[in-house]
Amino acid sequence: MELEEFSERYVEKVRNIVFDGQQKWPTPEGSEIQQWFRRVAQGPNAVRSMSTNNRMNSRLISWKTGKKFVPENLFFRTVDTSRLLPVALADFRIQWYALKDTWAWLEGRKKQAGLEPREAWQAMVLSGLMFQLVVMRNMHDYGCGDIPVVVTTWSSDQLDRALEYWTQLSTGEWSEEEQRNKFLEIDNSWCLHVQPCFTQADLLVRALLSDPEVGYVPRFIVFMSVDTKVKARALFMHPSFRPPQALVETFPTGCGGTDCTEPDCGFFDFSLCRSLAKGSKLLRKERWPKGVVRCNVWICAVEEPAGYDGPSNFQTCQRCCEVLYCCKAHQTQDWQSHKRVCEARSV
Repeated sequence: MELEEFSERYVEKVRNIVFDGQQKWPTPEGSEIQQWFRRVAQGPNAVRSMSTNNRMNSRLISWKTGKKFVPENLFFRTVDTSRLLPVALADFRIQWYALKDTWAWLEGRKKQAGLEPREAWQAMVLSGLMFQLVVMRNMHDYGCGDIPVVVTTWSSDQLDRALEYWTQLSTGEWSEEEQRNKFLEIDNSWCLHVQPCFTQADLLVRALLSDPEVGYVPRFIVFMSVDTKVKARALFMHPSFRPPQALVETFPTGCGGTDCTEPDCGFFDFSLCRSLAKGSKLLRKERWPKGVVRCNVWICAVEEPAGYDGPSNFQTCQRCCEVLYCCKAHQTQDWQSHKRVCEARSV
């Protein structure tokens, strides 16, 4: 499968355009996206969870009341370090994977807004997926700078079947014969009818998960179809990487267009996502931290390992009780960023 990468700068440009569009919403309550962020990130009903080692019961997403809806003011609790970090600093690249024939089909479409058909389609998809990508990417402090997006011609049922195969395979419960039979059952029925065939997709997934030459292990892989009626979904590499249901169960399912009246025309469905089993042997080992607690100053490496139940190494911000610091100096150093989101807890 061919790889095309969108740079951090390009993705940031699209992200900022999408956020800017939210500022021009014609109604005072804002778009469905803004309303969703307000529900889960503000007030007494904000979605909260205990951080690693039970150090804090804090919001998963924080947006200070009265602040503008921009990346600089949205902060996410990370699952790998328990830090509270702004969207504005969480850059990422998009790595598109598709067969040459799939790209050729897209290139055969009409130009849109002066863009070549393939570029126009990619820009439309990236814009339509932006807020879901922001949610999934910003749950991670480390290891999420590259997001693979696999472009297929698969149906929704075929996407479900493929993700369920990798999910079950990750448990290690199948014998070699069962693995072979399950694989052939899918591949033989798809081979001549879809792009990519299941063999090609499986080779790509295995390379992303286990080949050192890839250079990273993705936190999740997005799978999508060129069929606009088929919603994209993600395969997460660990159960903890998947956004909690309490957070995303009310995520808007529409496209977010100001003139759109369709309630379910969005590009992505969180309920269709899957995750590999904890400790799966499909994944190669990596160096990034997982489930630790670190000082909220990003350059600081002071941490508590996962499962540590001794006296805390950190002090908590006394106003919001949602960030941890190893010392007063680092709390002072972080204030220019943290003041954007720090507020007393609503009751």
